[in-house]
Amino acid sequence: PVVIYYITVSRLQEQRLKVNLFEQLEWTDEYLSWEPARHGNITKITASRDQVWLPDISVAEQKGAASHMISSFNIPVVINYRGRVRAPSLRDAELACQLDISDFPFDDQTCLLSVSSWSSKVDQVLISGFLETRLLMPHHEWQLLHSSSEDINVTFIRDDVQQDTDLRTWSYVYYRLKFRRMSAFYSANLILPTVIISFMSALVFFIPPSSGERLSFAITVFVALSLTLIFVIDVVPASSTGQPVISRYTGFSIVMVSLAILFSVGIFNVEGITKPPSKRMRATIRLLARCTCVDPSQIDDSKAQHKESADAASSHDPAEEDDNNRRDRAADSGSDWHVAVSCLDRILGIVYFLVNVGAFLAYFGRFYFW
Repeated sequence: PVVIYYITVSRLQEQRLKVNLFEQLEWTDEYLSWEPARHGNITKITASRDQVWLPDISVAEQKGAASHMISSFNIPVVINYRGRVRAPSLRDAELACQLDISDFPFDDQTCLLSVSSWSSKVDQVLISGFLETRLLMPHHEWQLLHSSSEDINVTFIRDDVQQDTDLRTWSYVYYRLKFRRMSAFYSANLILPTVIISFMSALVFFIPPSSGERLSFAITVFVALSLTLIFVIDVVPASSTGQPVISRYTGFSIVMVSLAILFSVGIFNVEGITKPPSKRMRATIRLLARCTCVDPSQIDDSKAQHKESADAASSHDPAEEDDNNRRDRAADSGSDWHVAVSCLDRILGIVYFLVNVGAFLAYFGRFYFW
C-alpha cells in the first residue's frame, strides 16, 4: 500500500497546493524472501534503495519535480524475511488543486491526489492506500475537515485498434482532502474595517449641508473603500472560478457611497431653490416633517420672525415696503426648502443604513449568524 502518514500544508494559493508529505511504500518482493533458520535467525535487514527494485509510484497532480527534505537515497529500505519491503520518504511537493474562492475568506477547498504507477499495469503493480489522519500536522491558515481514499482501476482503450490486447488497466489510489480556511485573521483585519467604513458612510446624510463638509466626508469614505478594494485584490488568490464575497461586498459599498454623493449633490440643489413651493408641495413638506420627526413649526416661526422684523423696519414708504415683501417671500421659501432638505436627509440616512445592514447580512450572515 501507499500510506501517507502525515501531510502538512505550507501554502494553498494560485491553484496550487504546497505540502510536506511523509509517505511510505510497502510491497512484497518474493525474490527478497529467505528462511531465518538458514541465515542465523535474521528476520529483518536494511538495504540502500539502489540495491532493490522500487515501484515508479508518483502523484499525477504534481507540478514539477518534488524536492526531498531528506534525500530518498539516504533513507534505507527495510526488508523482512517474507520479502515485505518498506520504503519511507519525506519530501516537499507542489500539487495542482482547483480553487473556488467565491466564499473567501470563509471558503472550503477540496484537493485530489491520484497516486499510480506510470509504467506498470494492474497485473504488475496493484496499489492500495490510506491516509493516517492522527499524525496530521496543524497549519496556521488551513484546517483539514475530511479525508478519504479510494482504490480504483482505470482502463484506457485505444481508439484506432479495438482488440482485447489493447486494453490497458492501471491501478490508482485517490486521496480526497477537504480543507477549511481559518478566517479569524481576515475578519479582524479586512472585513471589520470594511464594514465599519461602509456603515460610517451613512453619516453623510446627518451632516448639515450648510457646514460644507458633507461632500468632502463622502469623497474621503469613497477613497478609503477604493484603497480597501485594492488591498483585497492583493490578498485574494487569483482565480477565474468566482468573485470573492469580500470583493463583492466592497464593490457594493463603493456603489452605495457613489449614490450618497449623487444624493448629496441633489440635496444641495434642493436647498438652493429660491422659488416658493406651491400649496400642495408645502403640504407634502409638512407631512414629511411629521413622519420624520422634523419640527414643522420652524416654518411658521421663521415667517413670524421675518414679518416682525419687516414691520419694525418698514416705514410708510411704498418702495421700502415692497422690498421687504420680496425679502419675506424669499425667506419663507428658503425655510420651506430647508425643512424639505432635513426630511430628505433623515429618510435617505435611514434607508441607507438599512440597506447597509441588509447587504452585510446577505453577504456575511450565513458565515457569522447561521
